[in-house]
Amino acid sequence: MKYSVYMFLLMYLSCGFLFAQNKTQQGTRGRNIQTPQLDVDFQQLDKSSQQIIPQQQYLEQALGKAIDSTRYILGPGDQMLIKIWGPLENQFITEITPEGYLVIPTVADVKLAGLTLADGSEIVKQTLNKYFKNAEFSIRLIKMRKFRVYLVGEINSPGTYYLRSADRVSDAIELAGGLTQWGDDTRLQLRHNNLPTDTVNINKFYLYGDLEENPNLDGGDIIYIPPIDLAKNYVIVEGNVGSEGIYQFRESETLLSFLTRIRAINRRSDVNNVVLVRDGKRIYYDLIREESSVRNELLHTGDRIIVPTNRDRVYGKRRERCRAKRRYRGCPQAGQGSL
Repeated sequence: MKYSVYMFLLMYLSCGFLFAQNKTQQGTRGRNIQTPQLDVDFQQLDKSSQQIIPQQQYLEQALGKAIDSTRYILGPGDQMLIKIWGPLENQFITEITPEGYLVIPTVADVKLAGLTLADGSEIVKQTLNKYFKNAEFSIRLIKMRKFRVYLVGEINSPGTYYLRSADRVSDAIELAGGLTQWGDDTRLQLRHNNLPTDTVNINKFYLYGDLEENPNLDGGDIIYIPPIDLAKNYVIVEGNVGSEGIYQFRESETLLSFLTRIRAINRRSDVNNVVLVRDGKRIYYDLIREESSVRNELLHTGDRIIVPTNRDRVYGKRRERCRAKRRYRGCPQAGQGSL
């Protein structure tokens, strides 16, 4: 009798546990939990959820070109492959420690952090020569380290992110969700450890692919995105443009060069009637005519630029035709509104 009671209680508790676990799993699947991706690898992994490209492939290192051994700086976390040919052949993988040393088993610890890949490889070969006679050596970088980079200022998700030496400023900005509407993309500050601060015009990279304005990152770098300075050199852009708002212009920048730089003109823009509002006055410019003063018109702080659409011109002509011909097909009837 007692055995039957124990069995009944055991089955009852088991069923209750399984039911609760199932409810928990269903609730977890029902919630769309989104967490910020701070690691460049996991961001790419998340993009592969469609299984179009195998997830493992996204975890591989994607490089724009081969690493330049004379410029790549070694640091903690870099993995090296060492091969030895001679009377005693051997190969092994070793990693630079957090203290900056490359541990060569049964040989020595070599300080490599802060050296270029070329210089570090030469030092390792010199060390191995002391222990292996009549042998040849090969030292290769097989995996780049990850390090912390900090994004602050006018960025959508400021904070700490994990990248590699092959990653550039644009990779960090993409990982952080891009600049805010108030971010000035022409004068980013790239602050290095114990090195001078660089000023980066990332806008040149986005427009022209200028890699000089999109440098590689290093451990501990801080990317500061300043806000648009409303005290000087700003204009307001409205109308048929990619993104309306306040923009910073450069010293001695003309209206035409500014609109070209921010990519404000598209196929639907009425380039014959761009409006510049200054001190309450409206000035109309034709961007196509070479003799137009738009090519020499310098921008002033507080200017307002309005780019109309071609549709406005088409509807305007259509309205005039409707007035001239009472029964023009397509004209709005009384009570239907005007064009």
